[in-house]
Amino acid sequence: MARGVGGAAARCVRALWVPVALACAAGPAQCGQWTCSRTASNPVLRFVGGIDVGEYGRFVKAYAECFPGPVSGPQTIDLHSGGGVVGEALQIAEHLVNRFRGRPPLLATQVSPGSVCISACTYLFIAGQQRDVAAGGTLEPHGFSGFSGAPMLAAIKRAHQKAERDRVDLLDALMSDLAWISRGNVVAQGLGRALAADPRLAWIAEHYGAEARSRADLARRFKSFIEMPPERQALIRQFDAVALSTLPELERLSALQAFNAQFAMARGSDKPVLPSKMDQPEALLRWALDGYLQAVNTFIDATRAGPRLRDLDASGLRQVYEERSGSAFNLANGKLGSFLAARANDIDVPAFVRLMFSVSILYTRPLTREEMCDANLVNRGCD
Repeated sequence: MARGVGGAAARCVRALWVPVALACAAGPAQCGQWTCSRTASNPVLRFVGGIDVGEYGRFVKAYAECFPGPVSGPQTIDLHSGGGVVGEALQIAEHLVNRFRGRPPLLATQVSPGSVCISACTYLFIAGQQRDVAAGGTLEPHGFSGFSGAPMLAAIKRAHQKAERDRVDLLDALMSDLAWISRGNVVAQGLGRALAADPRLAWIAEHYGAEARSRADLARRFKSFIEMPPERQALIRQFDAVALSTLPELERLSALQAFNAQFAMARGSDKPVLPSKMDQPEALLRWALDGYLQAVNTFIDATRAGPRLRDLDASGLRQVYEERSGSAFNLANGKLGSFLAARANDIDVPAFVRLMFSVSILYTRPLTREEMCDANLVNRGCD
């Protein structure tokens, strides 16, 4: 569940991106940094940046250094993060919950003025026993997705900026942002099989080829793309756009179905947590197929390559979409569901889920103070 998008300033609605940069920096979108401040009577462990692969191990090391020995007083974790890898965030959050379970309120999580806590960061936030978001800070949950295609546009832009700023080769810049590597892999799984039999379109499967896992793979794919005629480049971009629009939403829908089933079982009610605009994943797949088909026929028209296609073979694409759907359902029903269930006595979990899914998977918004207090996400400074 790739991964989504955000900036440091509070805005009404912001696009999300899930960062996986290797070089750490000071903003909420880059690789995370844990630092310990000892200027106050009690140390504060501050996390700034994206939640990346291996973040749990870095957290454990930083926590032990900042709070050595037995718990003797309030401990504060200050957050400024645009989110990141859900599994790592949950592992950190579960560690904190288990460490302080049954103890006095000794763990405080906070978002300071000018800071943000977006997406997976919110799981770290709600692990605290005392929780507060200062004026000028924002808490921004949203329905999750494991699809890593959404960061591509931001990844490409950052890579170009890095190449120009640091005077490095563009491919080196792209490789430093691993999100780029997965570009096209999802499309290749389904569309490659659907279109390979048509001689006019066999180049698509050849272009995507095997999954990109190295700089050499990436170089071949990138070189192939930039050497394509404009019509082919436009088709590849359209394929990406359809995948970016539909796969995250499919995962969001599947996760929502899992939560609805959980709460129905717990409360003996079939009332959904949040009604979905699309009740059936099949409808979303049909929408995606229509989008892919339209892109192909636009290419055929532009290149005068012959008769238009009437439909696409949906079998390969359906398998990809079903795998994504099942993965999202299992995460919501499993690890994330278990973590939220463990917080049920401290926060209003159904309200939190409603807030998570009240926005698109690709966007988020800052919660109001009233929303945070009503759901008990914040339990300091509420009336």
